[in-house]
Amino acid sequence: MHQKISFGLSITVSIVFGLTYLIIGCLEIILAILGLNIPLIPHDFMGGFVNITTAAIYFFGVKELLNQDIRGIAFPFFGTIFGLGFSGLYLLIMLSSIATKTIIYNERLTTTILLEEIRIEILLLPILAIVLLWFRNHILRKFSY
Repeated sequence: MHQKISFGLSITVSIVFGLTYLIIGCLEIILAILGLNIPLIPHDFMGGFVNITTAAIYFFGVKELLNQDIRGIAFPFFGTIFGLGFSGLYLLIMLSSIATKTIIYNERLTTTILLEEIRIEILLLPILAIVLLWFRNHILRKFSY
């Protein structure tokens, strides 16, 4: 038998991040098809697919949490870890690209180079880290015996 606990804030966080990742993913795929590039959202078909997958993880969590299933907390928790992993990966790619431009091509580090390389997923990194800590504390508080 499963415990019944209120998950109001977890549902809200899941919906907000699910919609955020869905919108970003759809924009990245549309921009990839059209061949356009706008600041913060590159034309990246596979990156868009990853973001839509992350959104799906959050949305499955909303479904489970609305059913008051205690196991549903795992979906937004994993979605946050998944998002953090890919945000960290994009951060490393950005840093290596900047290092390549400044060291190998001897370009000066300017804000233009930084703005060319930054992605919206990198900006989500600190927010996701805070949310992950919140989920961790939330899970420990709700489920410690």
